[in-house]
Amino acid sequence: PYHLVAREFFRTVRRILRPGGVFMMTAIDVRDSGRFIGALANTCAEVFEDVQVFATHDDGSSRDTFVVICSARPWRSGDDFPGVRIDEAHRTEWRGRTGGMILTDEFAPVENLLAPVVRASRIGEEEILFKTALRLHERRRYEESLAACRETLAAGADHYAARDLLALNLAMLGRVAEAASEWEDAIALWPNIPSLRNNLGYAYFQLGDLPAAIGQWEEAVRLDPDYTSARLNLEVAREGRRLLIPE
Repeated sequence: PYHLVAREFFRTVRRILRPGGVFMMTAIDVRDSGRFIGALANTCAEVFEDVQVFATHDDGSSRDTFVVICSARPWRSGDDFPGVRIDEAHRTEWRGRTGGMILTDEFAPVENLLAPVVRASRIGEEEILFKTALRLHERRRYEESLAACRETLAAGADHYAARDLLALNLAMLGRVAEAASEWEDAIALWPNIPSLRNNLGYAYFQLGDLPAAIGQWEEAVRLDPDYTSARLNLEVAREGRRLLIPE
């Protein structure tokens, strides 16, 4: 909550802190790119004579949980303290990155400062879900893969591969009309992806609409003249032979 990282809150803590006491809090951010942890450290330093920040690991490019330790007199950790101390060079970099921002009751844009961290976390979640869906599809567990695709999209994924796989699962389950609708929606968002055109052509062919199928394969070949599957599908459709499966 923003009011627990504001200068006014820390002044209250400082006033009731016993001599020799320390105040500790945790915060999540990314050391080398985040802005929230820097603003928090700036704010604490406005109130406490000694502020130290520790990370749980030394990888500054990934999300980490930081421990901020504040006291009215110098505090030193023991030799066996497991944290990675943030040195003055990084603290100076944080001040520059935040413009010396101080969080107050009137100005504490915590959500904006943490937005990049939240987005990165969601992207990681989406990728895990999508890989799960892909593995299930490869094992021909289409119902489960379909459910995983829906979870991927519900998590906020906005890439054509998740939508394409969702439609492909529907097609493999015999729900071709639904698959065609999903591919149509995907093409409305990504009109220049040849594989979407190829797969929609397959769905149209299965639904008995040969002219529409040929139109999609022709567009796929126009987008990628070397797209073998679309070229073969186009040839066999014109010759009346058996169609390739979608990709």
